[in-house]
Amino acid sequence: MTQYLHGERRAALVAQASKRYAAGLTIRQVAAEIGYSYCATRNMLIRAGVELRPRPRGLTTESPQQKHDGGRQQSTSPAGAATTDRHAA
Repeated sequence: MTQYLHGERRAALVAQASKRYAAGLTIRQVAAEIGYSYCATRNMLIRAGVELRPRPRGLTTESPQQKHDGGRQQSTSPAGAATTDRHAA
């Protein structure tokens, strides 16, 4: 069950979360440390005026086209036209 904090206890938790986030931890890591959900931790940081870092992009090995077509590989038909091969290894 979620425990609601007020006053000094909440201020101490917000200060701890802000400090850990500023030290480079992700919101998920901070949330795990303080025992709150990602969403609750993110909202806590926003309400405290913490400037959130942008989410990392491009950490996947898929190309944008592979993401768009569900990761299917392109193969060439005998006539030279590109086709989608759903069973390519």
